[in-house]
Amino acid sequence: IFAGTSGGGLFLSTNNGSSWTSINTGLTNMYANTLAVNGNNIFAGTYDGVFLSTNNGSSWAPANTGLVSNINSLAVSGRMILVGTVGEGLFLSKNNGSSWTSVNTGLTPITLVNSLVVSGDDVLVGTADAGVWVRPLSQLKTPQIITFGSLPAKTFGESSFNLSATTSSGLAVSFISSDPTIASISGNSVTILKAGSTIITASQAGDDIYNPAVAVQKTLTINKATQVITFASLPDKTLGDAAFGLSATVNTSLPVSFATTSDKITINTSQVSLVKAGRVIITASQAGNSNYAAASIDQGFCIKPTKPVITATDITTQSPILTSNATTGNQWFLNGAIIEGATSQTLAPTLSGTYKVQVKVDDCVSEFSADQVLIVTGDIQSLNTSIELYPNPVTDWLTISFGDEGRKREISLYQLTGQQIISQETDEKEVRLNVATCAKGIYIAKVISDRAIKIIKFEKK
Repeated sequence: IFAGTSGGGLFLSTNNGSSWTSINTGLTNMYANTLAVNGNNIFAGTYDGVFLSTNNGSSWAPANTGLVSNINSLAVSGRMILVGTVGEGLFLSKNNGSSWTSVNTGLTPITLVNSLVVSGDDVLVGTADAGVWVRPLSQLKTPQIITFGSLPAKTFGESSFNLSATTSSGLAVSFISSDPTIASISGNSVTILKAGSTIITASQAGDDIYNPAVAVQKTLTINKATQVITFASLPDKTLGDAAFGLSATVNTSLPVSFATTSDKITINTSQVSLVKAGRVIITASQAGNSNYAAASIDQGFCIKPTKPVITATDITTQSPILTSNATTGNQWFLNGAIIEGATSQTLAPTLSGTYKVQVKVDDCVSEFSADQVLIVTGDIQSLNTSIELYPNPVTDWLTISFGDEGRKREISLYQLTGQQIISQETDEKEVRLNVATCAKGIYIAKVISDRAIKIIKFEKK
């Protein structure tokens, strides 16, 4: 028990008042008008101001900066210390008496304060000649401001992150999410649960010195996550190939679907059937959901036309015709080189050589057809040699006479397609060849000696 006296200073009893001990060390005035306790801090109001003891009264030190000397009453609310003076009204300290501030707003006249009481959220002031006054405790507390910056947008799937906000008081800020199904908060750590937006409120409830801060709200946006589809390149096909399956995956493990705008294929779920030749684009897509954005990727491939087939007609005439079984997209070649402008289904050869055709649809090209070798007789020149061939037309036996043309002799007979049907070497001046089994038509005889070459067209009846 602490007791203040008028003139005798301060006393302490540790046995419920049975005996008392003087505890005036450090006091400069023995008129101790009022006492108040705040935790381990004991405040004594005297006519020399306020004294503070932090060691249960064993010693005292002045705590009067900014304070008048005549103290008549004391009240404590947490760390907030109020003193009533003789004639100077009310003073407040928020730092255990290190400094004081006059808080007389509304107190008229400023007068002698006999008594102070903190009752709930109010301070009651009893004066000597102006009655009782009341003031909300909140008006004596210090306001505080929260600094809480804008929140950058996040993406679903990102890891937890920390919120940061400060107050002018230095007190800790608390956070709450308006929609904890989108983002939940534990302390200052935010866990992203799904895409959407939620309002994060930063607040500080205040304490015995600071009033609650005005809450600050910021919107947190959680964007949909990006999906990445893996869809491998598709190998080219040839029209007529069997149906094949498609395969694609997405990093979210959601199902992938396939589609095309092309009429060159049909797709049944993931099974592709070939319909026409040409370039095809297939789209693999994932429609997304509330957390993932839709994604798609295209892959293209060629359906190459089937290998064309050449039909040769009128090859026993001087105007043979080559026809491709492909109605469009043809390109004819002679001896491996493009024949410029030769893109029709048919070709009328004018030169001897190897003909072939290739079919193109879009940028997709077929294999080359089989070679078609032709010897066109219209370009055969009659040479001035003694070599002769008879009869012409021939039915069964064909005679070739070399006359005086050398000693080493070769004879070759060809169809107009270039296919060799007979080949023979001789040192005779005359050779008879049996062509009875040959089909009717025009043939070519190539006769070579060591001094002359002669190409002769003949007819087999």
